[in-house]
Amino acid sequence: MIEKNLQQSWYQDNYSKINATGNPRSISFRLLHRSLEIKADDSIGKVILEVGCGQAEHIPFVQKGWKKYVCSDIAMPSKETKKKIEEAGGIFLQADVHNLPFKDRQFDRLISTCLLHHLVDPHKAMCEMMRVVKIKGQISIFLPNDPGISFRILRRLTSERKAKKFGIGAELKLIYALEHRNHYLQLMTLLNEVFKNQVIKIRQYPFKGLGYDFNAFTTINIRRIT
Repeated sequence: MIEKNLQQSWYQDNYSKINATGNPRSISFRLLHRSLEIKADDSIGKVILEVGCGQAEHIPFVQKGWKKYVCSDIAMPSKETKKKIEEAGGIFLQADVHNLPFKDRQFDRLISTCLLHHLVDPHKAMCEMMRVVKIKGQISIFLPNDPGISFRILRRLTSERKAKKFGIGAELKLIYALEHRNHYLQLMTLLNEVFKNQVIKIRQYPFKGLGYDFNAFTTINIRRIT
């Protein structure tokens, strides 16, 4: 219970203040969300599902004109987050990505940012993502390259430095230990298995073509063909 309360209070009180990717004014924040849209389909008339939407950081970066945009998360959003979703034209639905309450092949596109490394069963979650997306639909996934060298250096220079400044460095380390339970190479192995018969396009950032140790994060765009 202490661990759960710590995690909840961290995201409410410290996430946007400490984590570079949680601050809308940071370069990391904008690069994260914009990169996931580079190879995205035209959203006009599409039905879109975002899983693990958090504080609805990504919806402003998606091309407008969709037919329906569903933001989902296991936790209920704050009033501010719900208002942000509604003002953007979306709706919120509480849902667990391990067991999505949707029919098969219901969505044209599914979006997942900074989610899979937190999950108890990422394999089951990926299977659910595949299930609810239509044939010829797209799945867009963002993964931090944790625990790659570049990722760890970047985290040390940003989040860890800020946390020490505010006197919560030990708390940040505990949050990472509790939250980042799945590492990058493990997730990529599972991803390549679940989506092995689909069209997978992978892009590393900021250095295209180099390995995961030399990059901070990865975007994966999957075209469902079966």
